[in-house]
Amino acid sequence: MDSADAYREALRRRRALQLSAEEIGVDREFISNLVETFYGRIREHDELGTVFNKVLEGRWPQHLAKMKSFWAGV
Repeated sequence: MDSADAYREALRRRRALQLSAEEIGVDREFISNLVETFYGRIREHDELGTVFNKVLEGRWPQHLAKMKSFWAGV
């Protein structure tokens, strides 16, 4: 198998996994809600909130978008 065939096969497998995930409800909306809920709880946590807010102050929207994109691609 040459590199082009390997690439096409990887794309085919990735799409099959995406469809499988969507069948059980793991789609972009689910991931968005998961990320928003997780970081919402982190931000309110007495200890972790302080750390995350210090690092991400003023950059939360960008961070959340990056995390949603990351998890959607996994």
